[in-house]
Amino acid sequence: LIAGSGNSLLSKDMCDRGYSFIRNIDFSRVVIDQMKMQYKKYADIMKWEQINCIDMLIDDNAFDCVIDKGTLDSIFCTDDVEIAVKRYCSEVERVLKPHGVWIVISCGAPEVRLELFENDDVQSDNFMSFDCTVF
Repeated sequence: LIAGSGNSLLSKDMCDRGYSFIRNIDFSRVVIDQMKMQYKKYADIMKWEQINCIDMLIDDNAFDCVIDKGTLDSIFCTDDVEIAVKRYCSEVERVLKPHGVWIVISCGAPEVRLELFENDDVQSDNFMSFDCTVF
């Protein structure tokens, strides 16, 4: 799953390198329609859908991997940042299979972004079950 795909070439490049069944989601109908048209020849291995990342209409445990290339950064620019970020993280956690991987490519400082994922208090409303590695 490419969450917040926009008009990035990432999924096309992944298909060209042998990855199959890539699902691209973005909240922009215009972008989704443009990308569907642009990459018609990939329709059997790459899907484009208008879906909001903070309210994904996707089954639980659906993906081995979620890739975020700037989506978290854009959510940080919204109103009610804390609520939106928590909803996004919860949705990613829900759609990932057990032991799935969430790759976040961010311009934000790691120490700021990691605060979102490092709540190990299982009794807390903000508990997230992510193990984080910074590259």
